[in-house]
Amino acid sequence: MDTILLHAHRRSGQRLADALGCPHMTSVPSETPDTLICFGRTAEAQGRLLTLNPVSVLQDFTQQQALRLYRIHNVPFDHRGSDRRVLTVHIVDGRIIAVQTRNTLTASERKKALGTAMRALYLSGADFGAVKVAVPVRGYPRLLSIHLAPNLTPRLARIYAPALRELIVERLTPSPAPENLLLGADPEFMLQHRRTGKMIAARRHFTPQGSIGCDQRSVIGEVRPQPQKSPRELTDTIRRLLLRVHRRIARYPLRLVAGSQPFPQFPIGGHIHFGNVPLRFRFLRALDHYLLIPLFLIECTATAKQRRRYYGGIGDVRVKSSIHFEYRSPASWLINPEITLATFTLAQLIATHFHNLPATFLHNPAIARQLYLGNKTYFREQWPGLRQSLEALPSYSTCTADLQPLWQMIDEGREWDEKRDIRDAWGI
Repeated sequence: MDTILLHAHRRSGQRLADALGCPHMTSVPSETPDTLICFGRTAEAQGRLLTLNPVSVLQDFTQQQALRLYRIHNVPFDHRGSDRRVLTVHIVDGRIIAVQTRNTLTASERKKALGTAMRALYLSGADFGAVKVAVPVRGYPRLLSIHLAPNLTPRLARIYAPALRELIVERLTPSPAPENLLLGADPEFMLQHRRTGKMIAARRHFTPQGSIGCDQRSVIGEVRPQPQKSPRELTDTIRRLLLRVHRRIARYPLRLVAGSQPFPQFPIGGHIHFGNVPLRFRFLRALDHYLLIPLFLIECTATAKQRRRYYGGIGDVRVKSSIHFEYRSPASWLINPEITLATFTLAQLIATHFHNLPATFLHNPAIARQLYLGNKTYFREQWPGLRQSLEALPSYSTCTADLQPLWQMIDEGREWDEKRDIRDAWGI
């Protein structure tokens, strides 16, 4: 299969083509190649089998459109920023292949900056590029710019080349299901005084470390089960941890609550970890369409809308290693064991078959905005098509029963109750 790199008279494009060992052109080739790599703004063209960084993405990514896109997704974007602490992150389809900075950053600052860069490139719709992020001393990282035809030294071109080759093979070759897939999680909860209704800080009862702990703010609690191969085993492990939580607080007049945002200004999440499988943008896109949307349909609308003003938006992900990442978009699904099991079952199903799941409409900023606005009516109309795609998967029949409670809540238009003590639902 032949590959051609199309560029607009860029020396970096020539360097990348040389590193790839493929021809490069500045005009549309007379014969359509199997794979076409578009490096920057080029003439309209497509590969016969595959196009990377298609021109449609590049044309849509003007400065004004980028500002609108990232405003919708609540990504801080300041293209005129003058911060001295800057990180440039080179990414190919969910793989961080190089990081450039002259500054010394803490582990936490670096982790957040890399997460911002990954999400920014993913939301752009591009397959590869360089993302420049400002890292302030206080506050959150800010996106400065995205370069879909980055300046490449010969060394950087040699780093990009194998990652692009691997991407081409993955896109054109049927991929086997991941072996030894591990599922993990660190769902969050909060404590509420039964009589006053006031929030009680988790630090009063739990330490930061351990399988039961509290987050950096020391207000929100979380359970941290060991990763498991089976959704049911992971759910059972969480049940045992919640029993330990109960024993720790049983003598106090407290409720254990979960959901999107049990208290104002305190959004909580149900982060899901995937192990022994690499992050790929198609995988992330499938999670956004087939996991985030069904959970969105049963969330408490008012608090879910407030939560996504802070975090938990589309494509919220944090890379832990080359074969481990954390999906951070869902709210805390600890509401009951049935929804917890359905969430893990759906996550495993998507991880196994994401190559076979069409997932495109959330890339449209106007549609994505409906999710942030909490417009469930629109997504209920899309849901039957998404469910049909899931039901067509080869292994769907093995998990029908475990998914049924989630499907039933969606069909009945019910939302979870964030005021209920989750111990009642878990039988604790």
